[in-house]
Amino acid sequence: MPDYAARLESLAEHGVNTRPWWARAGEAALRGGNVSDAERWLAKFLEEAAADSPAAAAAGIRLADLLAARGEVEEARERLDAIAALHEAAAVGLLARIRISALDLASGDATVAMEQLRLAGAASHPGIAAYANAVLGRAALERGRIDEAFSALGRASRLGAANPLPHQISEDLRRSLDAAIAESEDGKAGGCPQLVLRLAVRRAHLMEISQRPEPFVRLGACYEEIGLYETAAELYRSIPRRFGPAAVTQVALPLARATLAMGQFADTRTHALANAAHSESDPQWLLLLAEASLEAQEPKPALAVLAPRVAAGGAVASEPRALALLAQAALEVEPSPETTQLLDDTLVKALAGAEGQAADSLAESGLLAATLRRRAGELGRARVLYRLAVERLPPGWRRAEASYWLVRLGDEFEAPEIAPQEAGPGAAALVRLTDHARMVRRLQRRYGIPPADATEGGAE
Repeated sequence: MPDYAARLESLAEHGVNTRPWWARAGEAALRGGNVSDAERWLAKFLEEAAADSPAAAAAGIRLADLLAARGEVEEARERLDAIAALHEAAAVGLLARIRISALDLASGDATVAMEQLRLAGAASHPGIAAYANAVLGRAALERGRIDEAFSALGRASRLGAANPLPHQISEDLRRSLDAAIAESEDGKAGGCPQLVLRLAVRRAHLMEISQRPEPFVRLGACYEEIGLYETAAELYRSIPRRFGPAAVTQVALPLARATLAMGQFADTRTHALANAAHSESDPQWLLLLAEASLEAQEPKPALAVLAPRVAAGGAVASEPRALALLAQAALEVEPSPETTQLLDDTLVKALAGAEGQAADSLAESGLLAATLRRRAGELGRARVLYRLAVERLPPGWRRAEASYWLVRLGDEFEAPEIAPQEAGPGAAALVRLTDHARMVRRLQRRYGIPPADATEGGAE
């Protein structure tokens, strides 16, 4: 870096007018970390320069920055106010107003400051507009206004070569992306639908400036959640192209899941078979293989994959989804008594310690297992499983169904009475059938009439 101070002193000794370079000497001192010399040169330049010149305004803004940095905010603001008033319509005047807004934001007075930044962000001068939007974007992000942060930072980024803070804007866009992902995972701000809306038109640019694939894997999961499986698959395929081969393992399973939802059963099974062979410790590939077989109307391969692994315990047996798939497969074929007993025993054991969504899933599987026992004529065991389902299922159609079958099978005293509003939309008829069956069973008990066969029919 040139030693401007020494050079200027040497030139001055030889009679050269060095005034035009004093401001540059201040900038050089500042870049070198010598703040006191920077202030001295800038102040010296301002003493001699015409007060209304653009050069004096630029030096004054730089001096105000130094004053604010050491806590002399009021003096800094006075200088900036004077520059803004003197150069009201010029770019340097707008720059001074942006600096004033930044001071106000730092002091906590955000409302007026952010409105001033919005106005400056629409300036005709592209550099000023980009700078104002960059400051506005960071301020919005720090206050949790993610949508406004995205909008402002996007406007600044689109100004291209005029953007004075490309690295800061890219960093703030990455931080905005992380904040949006965190909100979607916490269930805030509309969850996945809101995340998809936020990132729809920004996805390509955000992927270009991002340094890690995880936010886009999450976005893909959101596409899946709202049923946009083809968009999810397209995104998953683009992630390794952008972030390299290391990202392949992060998207392999989600991509297979999306292709399954798109009805590409053969492709899904091919990928699942290949990965399951190398991922015995991860049950998800085996579960996907079983699910793809079921979706392809081939329950026997699903049963063959799941039953021995559930019997062996370990990772697969601890997955509620594995028991749900095993129950679905068993309903579609005639399973062996050993498989039926395995399903019963594993469900009862798993339900004993399950909570939350896992308990709900296991209880639904218990409802399927109860149906399996009922169809086989094993009504006593069916009653046990229906009772477990009633106890563990949340209010809704499934719990109403379990209650109905308990009544049909003679447990009208064990089955709870369920109001139509608890059963949910579309279940009013089932609740009325349950009430009718309860009345019939009580009459049968009173008059000693044996119950009708309940192995088939009814609410199915």
